[in-house]
Amino acid sequence: MSRSLKVLVLLDGANAPPRGYDFAEELTRPDWQCEAQVIAGLKALGHDVRLLMASDDIKPLVAELSEDRPDVAFNLLEEFQRNPALVPNVVCLLEMMGIPYTGSNPLALRLCKDKALTKIVLTQCGVPNPPFQIFEPGKVIKRQEWLELPVVVKPTLEDASYGIARSSVAGTEEAFLERVRFLHEKTEQSVIAERYIEGRELYGSLLGNQRLRFFPIREVNFGTLGSSGPAIATFHVKWSEEYRSKWGIEYGFAENIPDSVARRVEEVCKAANRALHITGYSRIDLRLDIEGEPTVLEVNPNPNLAMDEDFAQAALKAGVSWEKLLQSILDLALRAEADAA
Repeated sequence: MSRSLKVLVLLDGANAPPRGYDFAEELTRPDWQCEAQVIAGLKALGHDVRLLMASDDIKPLVAELSEDRPDVAFNLLEEFQRNPALVPNVVCLLEMMGIPYTGSNPLALRLCKDKALTKIVLTQCGVPNPPFQIFEPGKVIKRQEWLELPVVVKPTLEDASYGIARSSVAGTEEAFLERVRFLHEKTEQSVIAERYIEGRELYGSLLGNQRLRFFPIREVNFGTLGSSGPAIATFHVKWSEEYRSKWGIEYGFAENIPDSVARRVEEVCKAANRALHITGYSRIDLRLDIEGEPTVLEVNPNPNLAMDEDFAQAALKAGVSWEKLLQSILDLALRAEADAA
């Protein structure tokens, strides 16, 4: 067994309780499933686990790091001051204080937070992704001829499929214009339209810093959803069990993929991971088109670690138990710190 570590788990929340609060009540709630599982797993490994809600005030975090310095911070943050774009700033603070942390570095988090930046980097690095165009609020909306319909229209700065619905797939000019305008008004941010790729939706999970381990490929089976039009991973597909049951949508392991295609999927996932400087662990969302060529849709550093989610399930299929996965993530954090020293 690895040595016992002082692990500070960073949690989301707007109003932080006093330092030392155990979050016992919160950890029983369904929306805290991932946090509860990670914390229980770390304790089962024999680590000294402390919890801190990084809320709207940075001072408690600075005090915690200064007065009782952890060996490593386990980063479960998805936002700071209710703004996901500020999470890289918190990680920068950890770096400035010399605290090792799990997951990706600030550069990767910033690049992947902005879907437009992600696609620009992937394109420049030759990583296949759908043709796209960016539309800024307040500017004339004019689709270039090379961006063929249908397209998927989505906000550039949102996670977890927020702002993505079946109406996001626009097959006509009228529908395209309507969706761009709607998202501009609703989200007050730039919008990206990318060519809709007909095919299978796959998920590739990676663990590592320089040397990357690729886990078995996961897939979402859209059931009967595609019978009435293009099927994509909308907000309801990802987060509504009732919706998935209605349409027969299931997540599982990809089957009937030739070895040569599986190797190509792995190659593309690793190329995307490296192009965006991701460290720790990631999940790459792809489409496998009708010709068997993978193309990257989304890149997710620090994906959801819940035991029933794609990343942990893929690791388990590869023979990496839940606790071993958590320990590997901790080891990668410490190794990254040693490599940077």
